[in-house]
Amino acid sequence: MIGFLVHDDRFFPANSAVVACRSLRTYRYQSTEQLGFLRIHFFRNASKNNYFLRDERYTVCVAGTLIFKNVYGLDAVHHLREELRAGNAMEDLFASLRGPYTLLLIDRKLGELIILNSREGLRNCYVAVRNGLCAYSTNLLMLAALSGAGPSAEGVRQFIHVGGVLDQKTIFEDVEVVSAASLNVYRDSIWTTRRLWRLQPSVPDQSITREDATSKVAEMFISNLGFTSQLQPGRAATDLTGGTDSRTLLCCLMENHAKPIASTAGPSGFVDVEIARRVAANLGVEHYWYRPTWEDVTPESIDRAVELADGTRNVIGLAKILPYYAEKAQRFDFITGGGGGPLFKDHYWLFEFNRVGLGREPDWKRIAKLSIVKYAIRDDFFSGFADRIMENLTTKLQQRSALVKGTNNQKLDFVYFDLKVPAFGGQDFSLTTQFVDTLHPMLDGTNVQYSINLPPSIRIRDILLFGIIQSLRPKIRWMQTDSGLPTIPQVGLYSWLRVLRLRRYTQAAIRKTRTALFGSSGEGTDQSQGINRLQSLGYFDLLNPASMTVRPFVSSPVLAEFTNSPCRQPNQSYVIATISAELFFQRVKYLSAETNRPATTELIPTEWGFPDRYSRPLD
Repeated sequence: MIGFLVHDDRFFPANSAVVACRSLRTYRYQSTEQLGFLRIHFFRNASKNNYFLRDERYTVCVAGTLIFKNVYGLDAVHHLREELRAGNAMEDLFASLRGPYTLLLIDRKLGELIILNSREGLRNCYVAVRNGLCAYSTNLLMLAALSGAGPSAEGVRQFIHVGGVLDQKTIFEDVEVVSAASLNVYRDSIWTTRRLWRLQPSVPDQSITREDATSKVAEMFISNLGFTSQLQPGRAATDLTGGTDSRTLLCCLMENHAKPIASTAGPSGFVDVEIARRVAANLGVEHYWYRPTWEDVTPESIDRAVELADGTRNVIGLAKILPYYAEKAQRFDFITGGGGGPLFKDHYWLFEFNRVGLGREPDWKRIAKLSIVKYAIRDDFFSGFADRIMENLTTKLQQRSALVKGTNNQKLDFVYFDLKVPAFGGQDFSLTTQFVDTLHPMLDGTNVQYSINLPPSIRIRDILLFGIIQSLRPKIRWMQTDSGLPTIPQVGLYSWLRVLRLRRYTQAAIRKTRTALFGSSGEGTDQSQGINRLQSLGYFDLLNPASMTVRPFVSSPVLAEFTNSPCRQPNQSYVIATISAELFFQRVKYLSAETNRPATTELIPTEWGFPDRYSRPLD
């Protein structure tokens, strides 16, 4: 993937920015351009999805995956440039752009720079503001180092408690995530920002039948993946789990791509692996299975994971599966999956007990507990906060819900897509796109816009996705899922299978109750092996209160309690999250120190005449 850093020369020096780019571990500095007071630096990694094009008028850079006019990657960038040459404005082309991307456009004729984020906001871009000056980058840690941003108490609290930061915030003060669907324009030395799109609930059309909706959604998913027909056989894959969502997308991919592959990671005996293998075998699809091991967690893999996680996710868990991502990048050009599945089925049953279509607010307190928190909360792990974290999260859900009008289930969908998906889905897509191109149709804004306004009866009991599977690959329609069955059978031949679906509700209720009461779901986990691995590698030294960056926010006695019994829950989750946070701040300190050294190479602006794919040869 190619990344960028855009800054005003008066914010921080250009040579410092180049040194920071050269100090990245997984990227290499490529080139620099200038537009007025702005300096624009590009850096790229070793993956194949580096999309950069430059001519006498335009420079176009895409971080992530861009799909346009049923083509993707560099071909999509070329098509986009032709549209721009024809006089079309970027905001007019926006509706036709798909994928988790952040796009940068320099128009030298107009003296204009544009940074455009996808409508879903899944490929993270960050902005720092100081004294009216702005800096944008696809790399959070580098931007924090250059802008001198310190740790954000609230950001750190959310990251350690729940594994992500909501409301476009980060773990750094004065550095935020660029809004989804935002058009950021620099012209005449002034930045302007406006949002081009947002999910809008409306009154559901009760005349839509389940059959019509099933056909429409299947058509949208298949169309989204239409460009994969142009890929070499076997170069497109689906991340296949044990659930309904990913098998639905595998069926849709099979409509377009010759020889799709199913890909799954997990240990032997893991339910997702066993189910995925059976599904792939029944469909006659090759199944690629990766077995992660804690032996893959080394100082070298953790070092890489710090930069790839980029201040947004658990570093240790990522270090364990980095070989899986690297292998997929070698084997595949494109990967799809079932991300966003709840937006096309009935996550109402747990949160609203299927009482939907009502003109009231959902129970946001219950939803915060059941959909965001993964383990028992220990508010006393932090000090100096006036509120409790669950109160804080509940308020955020309520505030986001207040932005729209609609039924309780529509508000639930809106908050899931508008608040939760960028915060947690953004982690996953920002990571994946550093290795390989990806698109998950269940998170495509146009598709979600259609789904949110369906009568809730069409999505209840997951019947919508089941209908797609039944229409495309009926032989797997009743195959077991990790929750029992894809849907609840109607009275008749398959009605006895309802007992498997009942098991899903019972297991989920038990899991959530255990988490709330005892700090653990009771499900098997090998996280204790990870804790032992971290101890043996010396990473517990980062938890020394005397040297911790997060020391002002964390209770030393509670931290000592957790580190003395780190294999228990929720202790282990707090310990791993705190180590991750410390690794991020440690990397920022390193980058800051590097930028204070003189640049070893003179800053050279981009020259003319290099191939479209790269602006200049790498040194």
